[in-house]
Amino acid sequence: MEHGAVVIWFDPSVASSKVLQEIVEYLSPSGPARGLHVIIAPFDYPAEGNSGSLPSGVVLAMVAWHRLQDCTRLGPDAIDGVIDFVRNYRCPPECDMSGYRGEAPEAGAPI
Repeated sequence: MEHGAVVIWFDPSVASSKVLQEIVEYLSPSGPARGLHVIIAPFDYPAEGNSGSLPSGVVLAMVAWHRLQDCTRLGPDAIDGVIDFVRNYRCPPECDMSGYRGEAPEAGAPI
């Protein structure tokens, strides 16, 4: 995240969700957002007890340097929320810093 990356954690129960698949496709290397500096992964660490899963009711959590936004339902508004979050807080190597709203200390540096 210190290079301006965004991590999107999802609850394993929504792994087959059509909305999640649309988000993954949008952020993929061939998608409109070209996925650079975006990691999408399930948050599922049962050995960690309560800390090993997203909070109750949260199905998706977006994380960037000093930023956290969660989502309790996967619908069209979730897609818009993810896109807005990524546009605001993801800074790929060719980042135009004028539109970057994050605080990553090495924004745009290669990872």
